[in-house]
Amino acid sequence: MRRWLFIVVPLMAAGVAVGLVVSVLTSSPVVAINTGPLGNGGNRQVACTWTTSVVNDEYTWLGNRGSSPVTVTRVGLLDPRHMVAVGRADAARFLAPGKWAKKQAAVGTVINQGQVFSLLVTVERTASSGSTAGVAVWYSSAGRAYELQAPQGITLVPAEKDCQ
Repeated sequence: MRRWLFIVVPLMAAGVAVGLVVSVLTSSPVVAINTGPLGNGGNRQVACTWTTSVVNDEYTWLGNRGSSPVTVTRVGLLDPRHMVAVGRADAARFLAPGKWAKKQAAVGTVINQGQVFSLLVTVERTASSGSTAGVAVWYSSAGRAYELQAPQGITLVPAEKDCQ
């Protein structure tokens, strides 16, 4: 019986070690939230709007403060409740006060060092009222993955409903 334990216990330990190594090697990369070249997303704010159902909202500025270009890989809503993004998210480069470059799809946008883009997202409520806590932008820079969580939320209500 003791010989059997001397063989089985080390084999079990080796199996656990191999399992841990495989788990670490196959897990998805760690994404840094609000710590990348696009900044920390700003302060939490919520705007309430009376609308029939659809609204365009300029959610956030994307200003690259890093030393390498940033590429936007995905855009989504934070904690949406009865609200969806409609169509594509667009980005436009800030050129000067009151002047913007032509809009382009946000996904795939490359933001060079020092450039500032504005992100435009069209949202629609799917019930009588809808809300989102903000927008999330996933991007990469210098071989690392990042997520910007911009907590500038929006609540959409019908015209006859109060924004309280």
